[in-house]
Amino acid sequence: MLREGDGVTGGIFFGAAFNNGYILAPNRHERKSLGGATLFHVGGEVGYEITPTYNVSLYLNHSSNGGFDRYNQALNDLGLRFGVRF
Repeated sequence: MLREGDGVTGGIFFGAAFNNGYILAPNRHERKSLGGATLFHVGGEVGYEITPTYNVSLYLNHSSNGGFDRYNQALNDLGLRFGVRF
C-alpha cells in the first residue's frame, strides 16, 4: 500500500539503437531479421522507492526499424530491475 512520502517513479524514452545483428537472418527460427543496423528504441519504466537506498522497477523496451525496411522482427524486453543507491 502506498504511504505519504513513498517514492513512485515513471519514465518514457525514445532514441536510436545501433546493432550488428542480421538484416536477414540465415535461420529465422534461431535469429531475428532486424532489417537494418539502425533501429528505433522506445520504452517505459515505472518504479517504487522501497527505502531511500533501495528501489524496484518494471520496464519495457522495444527496438525495431518502424517498418522502414523490408524485414522488421522487433526486439522486445520486459524486465524487473532492482536498484541500490550509493
